[in-house]
Amino acid sequence: MIDGKSGGSSGGIDDDIIARIEELEYSIGMINECIEFMALDEVVEAALDTAIEIIQAEIDKLNRPGKPSASVTITMLTADKKKTNLTLSSTPKEEAKSFLSPSTLVAYADKYVIGQDLLKRTLAVYLASHYNYYVKTPIDEPSRPALLITGPSGSGKTYTVQQMAKALDKVFIVVDMTTITPSGYVGDSFTGIWEKVKEEAKSSGKSAKDPIILLDELDKLQHSGEEGEFYRKIQGSLLKILEQKYSKEIGGRPCFVIAGAFADVRKDKQSKLDAKSIGFGVKADKGESYKLTHKDIIESGMLPELIGRIGNIVETDPISDDMLRDLITKPVGCIKEYYDDLFKHQCIEDKVTDTDVDKIIELVKSQGIELGARALRSVAERYFLDRLFF
Repeated sequence: MIDGKSGGSSGGIDDDIIARIEELEYSIGMINECIEFMALDEVVEAALDTAIEIIQAEIDKLNRPGKPSASVTITMLTADKKKTNLTLSSTPKEEAKSFLSPSTLVAYADKYVIGQDLLKRTLAVYLASHYNYYVKTPIDEPSRPALLITGPSGSGKTYTVQQMAKALDKVFIVVDMTTITPSGYVGDSFTGIWEKVKEEAKSSGKSAKDPIILLDELDKLQHSGEEGEFYRKIQGSLLKILEQKYSKEIGGRPCFVIAGAFADVRKDKQSKLDAKSIGFGVKADKGESYKLTHKDIIESGMLPELIGRIGNIVETDPISDDMLRDLITKPVGCIKEYYDDLFKHQCIEDKVTDTDVDKIIELVKSQGIELGARALRSVAERYFLDRLFF
């Protein structure tokens, strides 16, 4: 028999805790039968201890922040075949901090994300204001403008958002908008986002409320030619999602971040900037980088109503040789740290040298710098292959 009790004034622990624990009742019953008809040998005793550990883990995982400590009483047989009650209590989780500092988020991201200081500061302010203020405002207030991150592929757009989501302990999902189809067409729709959020919450043990949702590949929805109407419908569906301040499906307020490379638009605008003459035929500074505007994005084939839902636009810094070198040698779990550890655990007397780093950078650049940081791991796998063969 399993009985759920709780301290405080809540009147009982959550139903999902009881349901999950009751799934283990059959195992407990089998162990009790073994004790009743057999001696309590080491095997049965070990099985009993394992079952108790599993139940304890379920209680701890499902206990909600800010709720009273939950306890579950299990009636079991002892070695002398007498009934006894075993009570397991969860350790109450600490209340989430009521105030989040942007500098704290940046400090966490700095451990994993090299460079991209403007992106980290802008994103940290956006996320902190969302969870410090926006989620606490009345539902009938206007929805909040989304943040758009642009920049070359592999420059850290997704990874930076992911790391800050970890710092906030929030559910994080990426929606590839190239897979989305308008309502009425065969394929995925934006309404499937909420199911994806709930699935991620279940697998991670986090709350589905107030997730961080990265809507990626916005630039792939630019409409032109005969397919323009199809992509306009997708943009219209996206607009409806962004206008939702509260989602009934997850019982909370999602935080939307949008990403897109807009490489063709940037290339065209940069070429015009480089060719622009100043004064008496003096060329503009070649080192000057063009900054995309809302107008540029609208002119590329995006609905004005949709882009009007975007507040700030922040661009990632281009990937330089120095940034690639730092990516290989500095972050937590970097390539150098990984392979040094791998050599050690396989009893190979070797280490990643400065020469290795330079050669990896050369290989990445030979494949196209647009591959950026995401190419480093795959290049390193090929580069160290012979040295790991023994």
